[in-house]
Amino acid sequence: MGRKSDFYDVEQIQRDNLQGESNSEPKKETWGGKLEFLLSCIGYCVGLGNVWRFPYLAYQNGGGVFFIPYFLMLFLCGIPIFLTELSLGQYSGEGTLGVWKTVPAFKGIGYGMIAVSFFVMIYYNIVIAYSLHYLVAGFNKVLPWTECNAWWNKNETKAYCEITKMLTPEMNDCRNNETFWKLNSTFTDAVMPDIQDNYFLSDQQVTDLLDVSLKSSEPAEEYWFRRVLQLYNDETDANPEMKFTLDNLGVPLGELVGANFVAWLLVFLCLFKGVQSVGKVVYVTATFPYVVLVILVIFGATLDGAKDGITFYLKPDVSKLADSGVWAAAATQIFYSLGVTFGGLMVMSSYNEFDNNILRDTFIVSCGNCFSSVFAGFGVFSFLGHMAYKNCIKVEDVVASGPGLAFIAYPEAMSLLPASQFFSALFFIMLVTLGLDSQFAMVDVLIAGFWTSFQVAAMVGDESLFSLLPA
Repeated sequence: MGRKSDFYDVEQIQRDNLQGESNSEPKKETWGGKLEFLLSCIGYCVGLGNVWRFPYLAYQNGGGVFFIPYFLMLFLCGIPIFLTELSLGQYSGEGTLGVWKTVPAFKGIGYGMIAVSFFVMIYYNIVIAYSLHYLVAGFNKVLPWTECNAWWNKNETKAYCEITKMLTPEMNDCRNNETFWKLNSTFTDAVMPDIQDNYFLSDQQVTDLLDVSLKSSEPAEEYWFRRVLQLYNDETDANPEMKFTLDNLGVPLGELVGANFVAWLLVFLCLFKGVQSVGKVVYVTATFPYVVLVILVIFGATLDGAKDGITFYLKPDVSKLADSGVWAAAATQIFYSLGVTFGGLMVMSSYNEFDNNILRDTFIVSCGNCFSSVFAGFGVFSFLGHMAYKNCIKVEDVVASGPGLAFIAYPEAMSLLPASQFFSALFFIMLVTLGLDSQFAMVDVLIAGFWTSFQVAAMVGDESLFSLLPA
């Protein structure tokens, strides 16, 4: 009897220990379903770089030929590292710091991931803020980046605006050499002297204005640099030494500060309940960009000049394969686009069930991400080809990357379309959702690192006290 009672006492002790552990340790957060994890990874990887960086890299590095090193780097470097990060996070159930408990010497890698994610998330939030500014501004009756006589426009643009008021549709058709106003010496001889005097143009500015190989004005570019960023103004034009630099930052711009606050507020509202809220938000933020891309690609293919733009995008230059810089660019884009080594994948996979099939997820996300980049290129270059067609210039003269594509070239292309406000809204909502998806993971990297470094205790009951104690 004594042995039996001793036996039951041991079982009771074990149950008490398990009960104590369950009371002291919070239940681990997990995704609401496997699809939530998959969509979160797709949203994290398919970001701004797919839209504004890859198409330009492809054109710059051999067109269609660039796909060869790009997909080789995907299978040789991208997929193995992607799978490794997901494996580490899912197996350990920890973030970028806790995952290294088995090899403490490598914990510095985790801190490096947190540092990189911290700086990139600040940059991404600024991009989201710019997109919100353009989204709101795009609801004006006249798109502000098409205005040519506003306070932020340069004198050359205002002069061209004055000229366009005198033109008939035939005179404004740059494809008709017989009626185009720049080739009509009678018209230019009669008009340009007064225009030059009224807008204080130099002889070189007049020559550039009449040059058929150049765009007559750059209202979208001026809106970006002189209205949104306010890097230049009439004073900096007259005195270049007064331009704003890192040594002369100027005063904060209230509109952009407000937009940045709203962007952070959106991130908070999507994250404040942890993976449970993010898992629901990604159903919209991860899928909406694809809806917009499909609309833009289909509509873009119907535009005049789209064929020239797409041909320019895909035109192969086999000689580029002998350039090591092309292979380096492909590898860099794979790392940048998949988001490996940032820690986001590791943190997201830590919320998985232990037996989740990450090999399947790796191939779906990584291959889907790269095909998304290629697909986005068709949408981008069809619109750039249309813009080149409308302005009678070469496609290479309108091609841009990064912010130059997102906030100058593409808004200008949108303004040339019917229902331009609608397409502008679609485009900038897409940019916001692309940025938010990537932002979720990077902010979560920081939060997970904080929770690993500090033990957070909650006093349950009438009191709501949180204390931070070093782990």
